[in-house]
Amino acid sequence: MRVLAWAMMLLWSCSALASSMSINTEVDSLATAQNSPHWQPLNKPFINLGNKVRYGWLRVNLSSHQHPPSVYIIAIDNPLIDSLKAFHLRDNKLINTRTIGSQVDSADRLFKDESLSFYIDTRSPGEHWVYIEVIASDGFRMPVQVHTLKSYFEYKSSFNSLFGAVMGLAATLILTTLFFFILSRQARFLLASAYISALALIGIYIFGYGYRYLHPDTPWLQTAVLPLLLMAAPSLLVALNQTLIAPVKRKTVITVMLITVAIALLPNLLPAAIADPIVVVASTLFCLFGTAYSAWQGYRKQQKQLWVLSIANLMLLALMGYFCLNYFGFALPINKTSWWLFLPPASSALLVCFVVIRNLLSQHSERMRAQQQALAEQQTRDQLLAQQLALEEQTKEELENKVEERTIELQITLRELEEKNTELERINNEDPLTGVKNRRFFDKRLEHELRRSQRDDAPLSLLMIDIDHFKKVNDSYGHPAGDAAIKLVSQTIKACLRRPFDHVCRYGGEEFAVILPNTTHEGALKLGEEVCTEVGQQQVEFSEHQFSLTVSIGVHTAYGETTAHAGDITHMADEALYHAKAHGRNQVISSQSLP
Repeated sequence: MRVLAWAMMLLWSCSALASSMSINTEVDSLATAQNSPHWQPLNKPFINLGNKVRYGWLRVNLSSHQHPPSVYIIAIDNPLIDSLKAFHLRDNKLINTRTIGSQVDSADRLFKDESLSFYIDTRSPGEHWVYIEVIASDGFRMPVQVHTLKSYFEYKSSFNSLFGAVMGLAATLILTTLFFFILSRQARFLLASAYISALALIGIYIFGYGYRYLHPDTPWLQTAVLPLLLMAAPSLLVALNQTLIAPVKRKTVITVMLITVAIALLPNLLPAAIADPIVVVASTLFCLFGTAYSAWQGYRKQQKQLWVLSIANLMLLALMGYFCLNYFGFALPINKTSWWLFLPPASSALLVCFVVIRNLLSQHSERMRAQQQALAEQQTRDQLLAQQLALEEQTKEELENKVEERTIELQITLRELEEKNTELERINNEDPLTGVKNRRFFDKRLEHELRRSQRDDAPLSLLMIDIDHFKKVNDSYGHPAGDAAIKLVSQTIKACLRRPFDHVCRYGGEEFAVILPNTTHEGALKLGEEVCTEVGQQQVEFSEHQFSLTVSIGVHTAYGETTAHAGDITHMADEALYHAKAHGRNQVISSQSLP
């Protein structure tokens, strides 16, 4: 059976911690408390003086005439109290002193417990009093209970069963949302898992299990983590609201997260009197915003899942609102008898899990409907195709009648294509700079004329012409002047030709070749002399410059030799050309005159 300390008294020493720390020693502090005129009787074991009072004293009378002699456990279900210093007096003599608190390592505690607990042995005869000095930087909230050993372990066993069931539900929901996240790769399941995890961790840290099981050697961590969790839960739910209502904007998510982290870090940067109210109020406002936003969207879009989501937000608002009232002293302090405190977060977690899974099923149903619609559309297209085939069969005769007309049109198109091909062939065989035939045409034409010369046993002459000192022209007057010189020479050569089957070709650079079918060696030499003379008489006018040119010419004539090849003719004409350039230029040299 649980025994409550109804005989406890409370000393209000001051509302600020600093002014209460002027007492230097434990004995002086205890003596001051014993002799204080400010003791007030309590009519309930749960004390909440809000965030204004941060220092005070409690005393419990465990005398044998009020409680049977036994070993009692005094449990304070607020693991966030900075320091509790208990003085055990028997017949007004100090028996022992024990210190516990959120800043005390687990190794320094008398026994490991998630609550701030210590035991008092009253089996020795006498009047037993326990004085407890309380230092709480975040406010004076003291859910105090006095138990015998048996009642305490029954009390813990009952609460641990309830807490374990709630944590089991949370773990199930977390694993479920993670499983759906792995299957669907949708961020909303990851947010739901993080939100439920934050709710579970809030419960773990508020009731002291985080300190006991997760980081027993770092007690300060629970006071640093709890503000972050109080901000993370509503922020994650707001982000989840956004993913379910509208596409998430990365900038919005980043802004919310930065605000959350900034507010959550305030307790580590500012005094508790300033930072703690900001965190508590901000988390409540976040929940209020999420509730209002989801309810408004549910009303606007008339979607059942948004109404359910707004209820989940409302449950979290109820939880955070209670935390806010508790912090400012308007509600009973959180303790292990507050079993109903698990209802809002559990309901919110279940509803969030239901909404995200229902949303996924709705998307799946929509996809199925879309597939069915696509199948129906495909069947419709098949029917239309069948009708189209029938129509084509009916119009086949009409199409056959039109074949002749289309054949005529095709013949016209073919003639136009042939003309275009002819024009393309001309462009491919013509040098773009000079307008005379190019090297490609030269190679094919020379081979063709050679075969005809061999067949008809007729002479075939070739002139290889090169502009003298062309590099100096480019160096002195620039490449555009060189281009003008090349065009002038090509036109001069072309003007000297008399027959339509004589062809002048640009062989490469400043070099030209002239194919002269059925032309004797003497006729070729004569034409070469004429070209040499005509070029020498021309003046190239370019920009402000004027200059003359000369050419060197090599001549070779093949007389139908069956062993001759086009390359042999070109080689012999080139040898004559090189000989002309090597012996003074501006002259015509025959290959027959070469040594």
